[in-house]
Amino acid sequence: MKNIGIKIPEILLPYNQVDYFKWAIVACDQFTSQPDYWSEVEKIVNDEVSTLNLIFPEVFLKQNEEDIEKRIQIINDTMEEYLQKNILERQKPGFIYTERTTKESGKRKGLILSVDLEKYEFQKGSKSLIRATEDTIIERLPPRVKIRKNASIEIPHIMLLIDDPKDSIFSIISDNLNSLEKLYDFDLMKGGGNLKGYSVQNSKVIDKIIEGFSELATEEVFKKKYNTEEDVLLFAVGDGNHSLATAKLHWENIKKNSINENLLDHPSRYALVEVVNLHDSGLKLSPIHRVIFNIDEENLYKNLLKYLENRNVEFNSTDVEDIRNISEDKINSNEFIFTTNNYNKVLRINNMEESLIVTIVEDFIQNFIKNNLKADVDYIHGEEETIKLARVKNNAGIILPSIEKSSLFKTVINDGKLPRKTFSMGEANEKKYYVESRMIK
Repeated sequence: MKNIGIKIPEILLPYNQVDYFKWAIVACDQFTSQPDYWSEVEKIVNDEVSTLNLIFPEVFLKQNEEDIEKRIQIINDTMEEYLQKNILERQKPGFIYTERTTKESGKRKGLILSVDLEKYEFQKGSKSLIRATEDTIIERLPPRVKIRKNASIEIPHIMLLIDDPKDSIFSIISDNLNSLEKLYDFDLMKGGGNLKGYSVQNSKVIDKIIEGFSELATEEVFKKKYNTEEDVLLFAVGDGNHSLATAKLHWENIKKNSINENLLDHPSRYALVEVVNLHDSGLKLSPIHRVIFNIDEENLYKNLLKYLENRNVEFNSTDVEDIRNISEDKINSNEFIFTTNNYNKVLRINNMEESLIVTIVEDFIQNFIKNNLKADVDYIHGEEETIKLARVKNNAGIILPSIEKSSLFKTVINDGKLPRKTFSMGEANEKKYYVESRMIK
């Protein structure tokens, strides 16, 4: 198992008297420009035990340093409280098979397991078995590292992708589903759909799953599939790259500062993740749109046109009366929408050399922000939320096209990483909700 970076975890779940509806909270990096969402979540949870008390929603990262430190201390104290009061119960070693059903995408299958951080690198040009799919923004890591430094447990929203068109891994579970114990089955708050979890502890089933992963990771299979001599990529980070990078930094700090040489099985060497098949019919790779704040929309649009001209890009712009009639699925791969309260334009690049149009868009935005210090950008999951924010005065939105699944692994293998915030595994309400946790001390 170590050769393929997998470890069978001892997972923590809330005891059966806990209200799972209030326990499970969406990933902390969602709804970062919508504090009202998190206020509503706080009202729903009220004083009940919940993962809301164990995470740091990124919407609050703009607080002052003192408030951030206080929140981190409360999180760490609450982790200890939940353990001491046996709110969290340790399961027998095994995987958890999940079925997440949403009205947007149907059923998505997942497998909760631990991965070896020695097999993961997030630096540019990494050739590791577990690889980041986009650039890691180092400035986003310190608050996360502070939480993990003194944390007793990890509560991850990390999702790793496998490129398994024959569905060899999850077909093993489907064939044995009737023999698996159901651990939970409940509806998620705020339109998150339904989540079911099944215990996978049977050694024969686990062995077959490990064999399936090993087959995907063989050099012969990999090189034939991608027609490449590059090192094997088994797991590509789909969601939670910064959380996985935080776990990696924490582990490196432990190794660096430890006088104990026997760290081979230290719990912080591993990270709890959910593995999803890229080809799952319930998984949609949604583009992550952009909203630029504190700008003059006319000036921004002129700068965009000038930027494209300076890049010697051939393009044309078309006015659109109502962009709500144009979904991201209907935009061609060489097009994007620029929208404000007064502008609705579809821009098409006719001589695109880049693999993805987001490369051009992201480069423009970063250059613009660098030269316009009041301007800022946020990365938004969902067209409706993007359009809503773009309608606010001094804001502008950029809506990007959908991503082809078939291009993802090939792009990461051949080109390295994708541009920052290229895709999302579903819309914001389809993101992983926190349920499982694991001891890291």
